[in-house]
Amino acid sequence: MQKRVLYMVIFLIIVSGIAYHEYGIFTDINYFSALNDIDEGKVQILTYGLPIAEKDQIDSVALKYGFSYNQIEDCIVTQRFINQVDSYNSAVSKYLSKINGPDWETRFENDVNQLYQPSQSIN
Repeated sequence: MQKRVLYMVIFLIIVSGIAYHEYGIFTDINYFSALNDIDEGKVQILTYGLPIAEKDQIDSVALKYGFSYNQIEDCIVTQRFINQVDSYNSAVSKYLSKINGPDWETRFENDVNQLYQPSQSIN
């Protein structure tokens, strides 16, 4: 019986270590913090790296779908950080699929791409 408890404790320590190292489960950015943010009405997609568009433009499109973009890091990030952001954003994406429909990301990307299309004039 004592061996079984010891093995269970060792297993939990290993799983916790992996969850922390790979997904930042005990940090501020994770799947569960995203759920908490959503409950508090703070629906955001976290980004890092170079901005994909002017902040005002991307926010205007994002607001149409019920979220905001929040750039939290520049270009130099670790794999663990990327995993954390992916985990966070997956919870937000599931939520946004419920309110915008399953194809919301495609529609959002199309709307963002329209920001870069030259306006066509009628001659």
